Amino acid sequence: MHFFDRIPSASLERREMQLVLKASVAIIVLASGLALFMYPVVFSPTMPPNRALAIAFIGFCILYALLAGYMVDRQKTIQRLR
Repeated sequence: MHFFDRIPSASLERREMQLVLKASVAIIVLASGLALFMYPVVFSPTMPPNRALAIAFIGFCILYALLAGYMVDRQKTIQRLR
């Protein structure tokens, strides 16, 4: 682990912000893709309506929005504390 010892301490703030942004983008892309692929299965006109799948899909979307909001709030709190 000598690689991380060579990183100058002045760039740690920038690297941390890059890591947080990359993680946030990855979560947003993965959750959006999953919701996009779930939508046709849940609301397909060829399949009989399934209320449980619809509720699960809406619950997933709500939890995803709450996670994104939590991450933004957490970053704002950390920035304010520094």
